[in-house]
Amino acid sequence: MKRSAALLILFACAAAYGETVNLDGAWQIVFDHRNEGRAAQWYKQQRFESLAGKRTIQVPSCWETIEQDYEGAAWYGLRFRAPANAKDKLIRLRFHAVNYRAEVWINDQPAGFHEGGYTPFELTVGDLLRPGKENFLAVRVLGPVLTKDTTLDGIGPNETPHWRGAITGGIWQSVELVASNDIYVSRIFVQPNIKSNRAVVQTDVENASPKTRQAALELVLDGNAGSARREVALRPGHNRIEAEISIANAKLWSPDHPNLYTVHANLSSGGDLLDRAQQRFGMREFVIRGQNYYLNGQKIFIKAGFWEGLYPQTLAFPPNADVVRKEIRLAKEAGFNVLRPWRKPPAPMILDLADEMGMMVIGAPPIECMDYWPQLAPETENRIATEVREMILRDRNHPSLIYWELFNEIARHGLARLKHGMSLLARDLDPTRIVIDESGGWAEGANAYPPYSYEPVAINEVHSYKPAPVSPQTYDLYLHLPQQGSDPRMLGRSAMKAPDGLIFVSEVGYGAFPDLPANVEQYKREGNPLTPDYRYHVLLLEGIEKAARQMKWDEIFPDTAALCRASQRVQAEGNRLQLEALRLNPRIAGYCLHAYTDGDWVVGAGVLDLFRNPKLVYETVKRVQSPLYIAIQVNPSNFSEGQTAQLKFQAVNDENTRNAELVWEIISPDGGVVRRESKQVSIASGISTLLESKLPLLNVSGTYKVRVRVAGYNNEHEFFYLAKKDLQAPAAQFAVLDPKGEITPFLKTRGLHFREFNGRENLPVIVATDTSRNAETLESFKQLMAYVKQGGVAVFLKTPGIRTIPKNVDNELVRTGVFPFQTRLRNARGNWDPVNHGVRPHPIFDGLPAKDFMGQAYLNVCANETIEGIQEPPIVGSVSYEWGTTRPDANYHGPRNVWWGSDMVVVPYGKGRLLLSTLRITENLGQDPVADKLFYNMVRWAAGR
Repeated sequence: MKRSAALLILFACAAAYGETVNLDGAWQIVFDHRNEGRAAQWYKQQRFESLAGKRTIQVPSCWETIEQDYEGAAWYGLRFRAPANAKDKLIRLRFHAVNYRAEVWINDQPAGFHEGGYTPFELTVGDLLRPGKENFLAVRVLGPVLTKDTTLDGIGPNETPHWRGAITGGIWQSVELVASNDIYVSRIFVQPNIKSNRAVVQTDVENASPKTRQAALELVLDGNAGSARREVALRPGHNRIEAEISIANAKLWSPDHPNLYTVHANLSSGGDLLDRAQQRFGMREFVIRGQNYYLNGQKIFIKAGFWEGLYPQTLAFPPNADVVRKEIRLAKEAGFNVLRPWRKPPAPMILDLADEMGMMVIGAPPIECMDYWPQLAPETENRIATEVREMILRDRNHPSLIYWELFNEIARHGLARLKHGMSLLARDLDPTRIVIDESGGWAEGANAYPPYSYEPVAINEVHSYKPAPVSPQTYDLYLHLPQQGSDPRMLGRSAMKAPDGLIFVSEVGYGAFPDLPANVEQYKREGNPLTPDYRYHVLLLEGIEKAARQMKWDEIFPDTAALCRASQRVQAEGNRLQLEALRLNPRIAGYCLHAYTDGDWVVGAGVLDLFRNPKLVYETVKRVQSPLYIAIQVNPSNFSEGQTAQLKFQAVNDENTRNAELVWEIISPDGGVVRRESKQVSIASGISTLLESKLPLLNVSGTYKVRVRVAGYNNEHEFFYLAKKDLQAPAAQFAVLDPKGEITPFLKTRGLHFREFNGRENLPVIVATDTSRNAETLESFKQLMAYVKQGGVAVFLKTPGIRTIPKNVDNELVRTGVFPFQTRLRNARGNWDPVNHGVRPHPIFDGLPAKDFMGQAYLNVCANETIEGIQEPPIVGSVSYEWGTTRPDANYHGPRNVWWGSDMVVVPYGKGRLLLSTLRITENLGQDPVADKLFYNMVRWAAGR
């Protein structure tokens, strides 16, 4: 029987018997901008080598490294020498990954085809080779179409399953020739059973000859830890041989003890060795029971990190193993036990290192979903099935992989309808692991398929992004999920459909600016200006510096590096409090911090920046993820003299119960110790309360710290205090425009000297509303603006403006021109895309933290919206950048368009002035002394004009 040149075989053996010729290195490439090469027969060696546009490219690599942001077709060419014994061997051409569609020719003859950008494929090509001589290999690659409005070979924009980190076109993983006998081992799959100390080994054998052959398969574990033997008749084509190996005193795989076994498969016939292969595996069980995860029978709390997998210069593939070792080592040292690679199967080297170093990993195909990816087409189901199938067949022996996560944040029915079918496909291919149908639970909630089960079980897979500073509402939400008192509307589109089921908060966290000056300097030393990560770091730095100049932030930050460090301080404290609340919640089975590493549109979210340098948040996350964590809670976090504040210490202990001395102290704003106490405590395994007490009387206003030390562990927590002498109501008189009675009750209880605005005042006016409810109110606003124009002062606690979210919500005062500025109100809450709120020195912030970004002292009053359209330097300003929701190609070209707005700003109008604010002062008057202090300062400022 003639060997078919188009036979496609997926492989998954760690090593195989036979000669392997590596084809990595310098290839030739021609970018086919007009998609004309196929018709012009560029696959022919003479045609290809005569092309004027040939360039050299390294394989493996992404073609973006030599052709900026290229999307379309390209042709690769390579001269190589075939093995001299090629006519006597079965020769397979192995590609580890080509993105997206690959068409292959050998010596001008078609050899095969593959579609799918992240997994390996093989073609049998021996009959096309010239043994011992030079041969020519041509590969036409159709890359993914992502940002262009074009269709190539029937594939339209975003129709291919794809990772968002870069375009990643071309032959981006290794290529090799494998010469073997015509009967060979193509795949080994080991299914461990830790309860019985046994492993079922499935060995797939291909017989490319035309006759059935008798053969013996011998399976042996390293060190003769176990073995099995099977006598088999191998018919032509595919054969599967199953055997069970007993492993005496099997050593289990876990993050603390990553024990690995290797099974060696020797296939022989008539005493002659036909093939030899080996596969590494681990004895490990990871399951869901009730509301918890269990590893090898022991309950485990998941502390995961969102692993972007974008690397400077090399983009989709790490430049070397040392970089990955560093990533995993730093993750383990920071307390992470799971990493969640972002929507692409990790390179095999990454999973090998995770196996060896003891890092659990979540496996996912390149299917991101949401509103864009992939775009639906008749081929969508088949393309997704290919990605799922090939990923699982390649990776299912890795003990580090704990489950398959198939979809993410499904917003369209065309993908939701595929969830169950793809989950069953995954179950057929790998019975040993949990299958999660959708991360985020947007499509009516998420489901888990337990090992060996085809029936789904509802779980809660939650994505929740909240801003920093962290509000009491956010802290309580995470502390009480899903119990009564937590508002499910705060979870966005994540559906909590299983109140009694497992809760995994698989995306949570807040971002910051990386050290942009240092990153850009490193890019200029080491980087490639063609790659998108280089360019958007430069653009972000330029944008931040421009915004800082316009806002006069030199009064806050001496340079951009200081600005970035201040942003990271907000990130660090925000993430500490959010993760703390989740660890203190006994109903949470785990979380995944977004993100462990920076990347593409989440360039600021990482614990590590894109060069894998730890940010300030790294040490904070390390502290909060410690096996023993002591949470310090001061309630309320802001309080004033005469109020009672409660101090509470709670322990989260992942280890056994221990007795220890608890030492705690309160540090005053000037660094002195206000109080120090110690107590012998028993720290139980799990969550326990160690101490509850009232805070002592304090004298000095400012930011205090509570520090705690116990059993070698240290933690600290800040709170803000105002003494009565610093919270005196102003004596100044003022008028109030408050048609809805929003602030009048507070003014009366505090005995402030005010009267209602009547249009004939010569007093500063405090405006409590941003809308005109009726004709009478509209007339009052007209009078107010006339008064200001003649030299008056008005303080707007809420600023009239057209809201951009929801889109372009009308405001009558702006639309009619009664309010004389075309202000827009933009969302300024932030999430993994940080929005930082900088405070310039100003009398309104006397006695409050300033010359910095707003931290936890402003947890209640920090703005949710900011004002665009005012060019005056703000007293409080917001700064951030745009990303994918406003510009979908940000996935591939990165974030850009730094924007800034005013949370509080003074604007001249005629002879007078307006103080415009979006700080949440009104709703917090009488509830938070910081809001009271700001209001009093605003009155004094307005009266003292």
